[in-house]
Amino acid sequence: MYNKPSYKFKKDDVFISYLQANPKYKIYFYLNDAKINNGLDMGKLHETDTLSVFSNNQTGSTLKPFLEKDSNKPLHFFNDSKAKSTWENLSEGEQYIGSYLDVTSSLTKEYIIKNAGTASLITGVTTQSTIDKLGSLKNVYNYYRYLSPYFDFDEYIAENDGLAKSDDDHPTPVPNYLNFIEIPRLYKGNKVKEGSLVLSFYYTGSLVAEARDTNRNGIIYETTGSNTGNVIGTVLYPEGLILITASYSLNTAIKDGYLSPLVTASKDSSWIDQPRWAHFMSHRAYITATASAADLTYAPASSSYTIEFEGETVVPTHTMLCHADKNDLVWSNNPTFVEKKSEFSGNSYEEIFVVASGSKQYKESEQISIKNIVSSSYNNYSASFDPTTYISKIGVYDEDGDLIAVANLATPVKKTTKQDYTFKLKLDL
Repeated sequence: MYNKPSYKFKKDDVFISYLQANPKYKIYFYLNDAKINNGLDMGKLHETDTLSVFSNNQTGSTLKPFLEKDSNKPLHFFNDSKAKSTWENLSEGEQYIGSYLDVTSSLTKEYIIKNAGTASLITGVTTQSTIDKLGSLKNVYNYYRYLSPYFDFDEYIAENDGLAKSDDDHPTPVPNYLNFIEIPRLYKGNKVKEGSLVLSFYYTGSLVAEARDTNRNGIIYETTGSNTGNVIGTVLYPEGLILITASYSLNTAIKDGYLSPLVTASKDSSWIDQPRWAHFMSHRAYITATASAADLTYAPASSSYTIEFEGETVVPTHTMLCHADKNDLVWSNNPTFVEKKSEFSGNSYEEIFVVASGSKQYKESEQISIKNIVSSSYNNYSASFDPTTYISKIGVYDEDGDLIAVANLATPVKKTTKQDYTFKLKLDL
């Protein structure tokens, strides 16, 4: 490693801007299966609806942290004896590769069914934790009342603030079915983009009904189907929460196993119902696609669904201007910058250019000359000397002198005394 010139950023050389991105998703759901964009992501298979923080589906790789062994900067943070031993056995400059605790997210659906006036705890369909969440929704739901009167928790979601009237009871939902669909932060970013939500309900591949937030205020209307114009529920865009309350039948002539549980149970005719918006995204069951035809009648095997939406992510971008002025950066400590004459031998700098070195002296050869790389258009004619370097990398250092980022130029840039350059570096945080 050779000493490199360094410059401090000036006041106007560093600034932060913000980039807003709206990633678009279309997620397909069918019998224990969910896929993003029909299972394709920029030409790569992605046959789940799971997003990962550190995995890159386009390259098939996983991001991993690493440390480069540097004896000048000893580390003392290894608590694990095996990791410490691995670090100590590394050679200078070798990398210690670690791993991140991966973070993944998928869309989730939770059900509350009203039975005998209260929320019903049904094994494999409705859990106690789902019922307990009901009361926690009141404040955030009512907050959006300025957008529409439909954001009235007591009138449209649950009575008594979503709380049980006694210790032995459950909360009392207003509709017969409550369907909660959560869009996690990995999908939505800061929020779901207003007006981008589209819900589609299919039966044997044919569209039964479709719903959208046509007014961009969080109220979801049926836009295709036999009940066009009906309100089917609401969406809380910043929270990424869809609440479907409509329980009317979409088609009385067809049925499916929408209430099939996630745990093994004796098959029951109560699992089978007509398609309703409340059953939207009911695609999971303990009965799989490989089951017999008789068993599949109890599973949601004929229905499929899609959810379309756009997220909204604001990315802070650190922009840095790096200047290479005239007459600057036209020299180098790299041995290739000087001319290696035939009378010198060896490969290292000392072997080639140092005449004497010791505790009292350090003497370089007086015959060292800078290599002239300027070419001439004429045969057997040497062009006039002009100091020339090539800029291939730009390193960014913190106030302690530690390298925190490296910008690699696609093609090295030729630098002479007569040229000046400004390099624009962008770092997304």
